[in-house]
Amino acid sequence: MAITATKDQQDAPDQRHPAPGPPPRAGKLPILLLTPDDSLWPQIGRGLRGDLQLKHVDTIDELLATIPAGQSAILLWDARGEDAPAGSLSRLQLHSAQFATVALGDAEPAATWQSMVARGQLVAFLPAPFEPARLREAIDAAVTEVQARCALLGATTPTAAVAMAESEPAKSRTPLFAVAVGLSLLAAAGAAYLEFNHAIVDKPAGTDQRAPTVSGDENSLPGRSAGTDEKVFQLLDGAQQAMRERRYIEPAAGSAIALYHEVLIYDPNNEEAHQGMQRLAEILFSRVQSALDERKFDTALQSLETARSIDPADRRIAAIDARIATMRSDIGSAQIQAAISAEAFDRAEQLLEDAARNKSLSDVKIAQLHDEVSHRRADAEVDGLLKLVDARLQQDRLVDPHNDNATYYLDQARRAGASAAVLQARSQELARRMRAHESPPPVNVAAHAKGEEPSLLDLVEARLNGGQILEPEHDNALYYLNELSAAEPKNPGLAQLAGAVQAQILARATAAAAGGQTDEAKRLVQAAASLGLTPEIAALNERLSTPARPKDAAPPAPPHVSANLLKEIVRLNPEYPASALAAETEGWVELAFTVLADGKVADVSVVDSMPHNIFERAARNALLRTRYQPFTQDGRPIAVTANIRVSFHLANHRRPQSP
Repeated sequence: MAITATKDQQDAPDQRHPAPGPPPRAGKLPILLLTPDDSLWPQIGRGLRGDLQLKHVDTIDELLATIPAGQSAILLWDARGEDAPAGSLSRLQLHSAQFATVALGDAEPAATWQSMVARGQLVAFLPAPFEPARLREAIDAAVTEVQARCALLGATTPTAAVAMAESEPAKSRTPLFAVAVGLSLLAAAGAAYLEFNHAIVDKPAGTDQRAPTVSGDENSLPGRSAGTDEKVFQLLDGAQQAMRERRYIEPAAGSAIALYHEVLIYDPNNEEAHQGMQRLAEILFSRVQSALDERKFDTALQSLETARSIDPADRRIAAIDARIATMRSDIGSAQIQAAISAEAFDRAEQLLEDAARNKSLSDVKIAQLHDEVSHRRADAEVDGLLKLVDARLQQDRLVDPHNDNATYYLDQARRAGASAAVLQARSQELARRMRAHESPPPVNVAAHAKGEEPSLLDLVEARLNGGQILEPEHDNALYYLNELSAAEPKNPGLAQLAGAVQAQILARATAAAAGGQTDEAKRLVQAAASLGLTPEIAALNERLSTPARPKDAAPPAPPHVSANLLKEIVRLNPEYPASALAAETEGWVELAFTVLADGKVADVSVVDSMPHNIFERAARNALLRTRYQPFTQDGRPIAVTANIRVSFHLANHRRPQSP
């Protein structure tokens, strides 16, 4: 059954006391989920009845601040870890006598909870782990309880509960039973209040009313290096806080999804971050359904595209896309803008192609959106590379491992069009760290201790230690090294010093090249080459001789290969369009596409089809879900293009015959 509502996004600065949300829609009975545990949200919402509207609050204080006194509602109370459950329940009942409460708690001590149910304080108690069937039974009982309390006490506003009680008299409890419920409720509230006061008196001063929630052993997180553990821990803590405050996808720099993404930059295999992303996807899918019901298209589409970017293979996507297709005239370009905001640029391009083919947007608007996609894609590429540079600098991965180090990503950022201003500070930091990693020979302290005039060897060592490699003129390490080579060509320390000086010059040249300072890099390479040619110098020279790609220039086209050379990891499995299946129509679609270096499919376009405008969308969607083994060239994965024909035959999609 579809989820009918989702958590409210709180935009107020004080997340502990957000502004009250809008009243429930007519015909919907509110069900309040009182828990700090976000993982309960999808568990509860997935099987919720269609006549209930789910709202989440983290704490009792938040509930008292945001829910009007006397509100009719079902209350699902997560009482795990409660030190004084009777006192907390008293606060809730005094706020509204029309709460029908179901407690979710630990199995022990069972007697405490059973006595509360027997006294009418609780509709039901469900021990963890929560069984879906028992939860549904408890919610059904709570609906009946709300109806009875509304009939007895009356509601302060014409809520959905009253409407249901009037429209279903046969299901409502008898007035005599309702009176009994009311009297027992008031008596139970008084008893609970006394227990609450007693609990407060007996509780030691300075202790919390609730045990802290422990999310897991942080020291067990995989894939960490000792130098970045603290950074990853901070990011995970920030992501968990953002989830608690419902900052799921906004703001861009402090949202849960942004922080989890940053964790994966440092540690791509971090299990806690991957689990957090999946939990976030569940919440976002729930938000989509509710926002579409309320015709809040911007919220729905932004949540959908972000959830799609987390898990593009989720089976709910097809149904949501079909529903959105029926609203296309109302949505306009909002779906494309949502894909752009979620940085799902391939998805945005696909939607633009659909809009051009269906003529749902003007040519001018499509051109504007194409330009926006191009610019945002380029900016996102640069931003992602700069984040990788910063992470690898912090991890002290300066030149190793191959194609995953600060030098490599800095060079990629320069080639992607990053400005010199944003590269300069990182280039300087890279050069500083490279210098710190060098181990020059120690200064000849013995000679200085005797008061002797420093030799050329001493001068080279001193300038090397002081970082004066090429400047000032006539007083630097290279200058004295050349003097030493001319004066004492057989000096035993000459070769070691020459290697140390050359290494430092090359480190500076590499950093300058990565920062886009080509002329400076060439000057430094020439200086290093004066001490002898090495493979590193040859490789750097070759890189400097290759002109950088301008920011607006198109990258070189990937090579074209036969589709037979590509090996599927996730198989191509197109869905037969329902209209074609009903009409018993067969056909095929020829597609051109790109397999990226990581095996994902992009840039899918229709080359030809028969018949037209029947199978194209199904074929494209199936190919976008397909994954291939990366195609390698000289041992390195590269992007390639290919063509494939997707056939639709009824023999492979026969419907079962009716008996």
